[in-house]
Amino acid sequence: MEIVIASVICSIIASIATSLIIARESLNIMRDEADRVFKMNLNFVRDVVNMLADRFGTTRK
Repeated sequence: MEIVIASVICSIIASIATSLIIARESLNIMRDEADRVFKMNLNFVRDVVNMLADRFGTTRK
């Protein structure tokens, strides 16, 4: 009986550990995508500012 209880406990612990590893990897993927979108937005804003500066002749040096 003790072996069955120990086996169930080990199975639960392994399941929890696997879930935590998967959650951590998912968070890493989401963080990387958020960083990529942030950089893309910064580049877009920079390009728009440069375009407006060129349009109105106030190019920064």
